[in-house]
Amino acid sequence: MIDLTVNSIQAKSNAKHCKERGVLLPTFEEMKHSEKIPGNIKDELKTIGMWDTHPKNLFRITWKTNMLKILT
Repeated sequence: MIDLTVNSIQAKSNAKHCKERGVLLPTFEEMKHSEKIPGNIKDELKTIGMWDTHPKNLFRITWKTNMLKILT
């Protein structure tokens, strides 16, 4: 069984790390409903390769009908 307990100290550290580096993470709502991803991010994804190591590629990952799908 997977332990889904949230480690609040680690979560705060991760949030600080991302903020310091200007990394914007998708919300659970955006991952569930990709149509809610802002247009400027969708436009930026057009200039980023699908397999590039780029934090905006996290917006390509969505959950639809309980299945993981990669947006192309």
